[in-house]
Amino acid sequence: MKSATWYILSLCSLIPLTACKSPETGSPAVRPLDAHTLMETVRSASRPYVVVNFYATWCKPCMKELPELVALQQDEARESDVILISVDEPEALARQLPEFLANRQIDFPSYHMPPAQAQSAIFALYPEWNTAIPLNLIYRTDGRLVEATGITTREEIAMIIHMDQSFRP
Repeated sequence: MKSATWYILSLCSLIPLTACKSPETGSPAVRPLDAHTLMETVRSASRPYVVVNFYATWCKPCMKELPELVALQQDEARESDVILISVDEPEALARQLPEFLANRQIDFPSYHMPPAQAQSAIFALYPEWNTAIPLNLIYRTDGRLVEATGITTREEIAMIIHMDQSFRP
């Protein structure tokens, strides 16, 4: 069964992400991600802004924030897309993450970076990072980092976007 699951997950890279669901949970498949692919994903987003959220399933502040991000992504009037990136240990990818996402009704693309890779990628993207999660990096789709924040709300994200639009040349 594991080999069939990995075969299906590998096919996900050939299909638009929103169309590929995990066979066990029906939620989107969790895909590996690196810093380069992350920025490609940011630049190809359908909304003018992207909230990139780094979280872990064991992180209590992350769990407190997650419903806000899910609600934001499901809001049709939103100005941003949400990209969730788990920094859990690789063993969690097959065992915990699909069920975790399904239980929280997360029906949009989700990614995974092993902790060491995530740390390197985050420092490359945001050198001022204090190593705390959750970490939210709010980007314009041109790749410009607008703001970095820890635990956040939909209202705070809307305010950050509004401020960026107000001062944008």
